Amino acid sequence: MLSTSQLDMHKAFLAHNARRLADLVIAQGTEMLQAHGLQSPSSSVSTVLHLRDVGATTVTDLAKAFGHTHQMAAQRVAGLVAKGLVEKISNENDRRSSLVSLTSAGRKEALQLARIVDRASAALDGLFKEIGCDLTEAILSAERDLLRRPLLARMEEVAQNGESQAIGQTK
Repeated sequence: MLSTSQLDMHKAFLAHNARRLADLVIAQGTEMLQAHGLQSPSSSVSTVLHLRDVGATTVTDLAKAFGHTHQMAAQRVAGLVAKGLVEKISNENDRRSSLVSLTSAGRKEALQLARIVDRASAALDGLFKEIGCDLTEAILSAERDLLRRPLLARMEEVAQNGESQAIGQTK
């Protein structure tokens, strides 16, 4: 049986370790935003900045823009509505859906967020130098490659290569 420290190091537990890192970055990001007097949860900063850039949009379009589920996008919007940063308005083009847009407070927050995001990016560049890896690039690259060739196909390749190597060793 693997110990907790072995689980943390085992490559097969990539998702476990990635989630832990994501949780840590979200918690520290939220702490950073609160220290600057901002209301946005760190997990919703991209949504606020996207709404600043595109204006009113649907929850469905937000989900598509970030590759999220509709449910996740709706939860982020609901949190921002509760904080008074986003409002829902009627969609004149489609009565079945509503549009979400920044409120006046949301637009002010977006201006501050843009400055803080630039500083956070610079701080993360320092971290990436310390660890010898641009995690953002590595994550995006891994995501693209797993979409191109899924984990199951990769495991089958390993099994085939392992079998052919074992066959070659017995000859």
